[in-house]
Amino acid sequence: RNPFVLSRATLRDYERSTRQGENSHALLFLLTVVFASVAAPCGHVAAAAWLLGTGVLFHVYPVLLQRTQRARLQPLLRRPAEA
Repeated sequence: RNPFVLSRATLRDYERSTRQGENSHALLFLLTVVFASVAAPCGHVAAAAWLLGTGVLFHVYPVLLQRTQRARLQPLLRRPAEA
């Protein structure tokens, strides 16, 4: 279920939410990279690879998805409101 009522009035809130989601996933991916960079030198190379692989799947992909959504929203936000 979509938590947003997609109307002209709520597009700006939706765009802000995509930014917040992107920032959260980027931060979580950064933490994943830190954990993987600690695990690899300790001899846990397989665990580091697993962390990086799942980090790409669960964090990089959503960041790209949020950016795509925002690119599609920008033209709608730039349009003048219809009377």
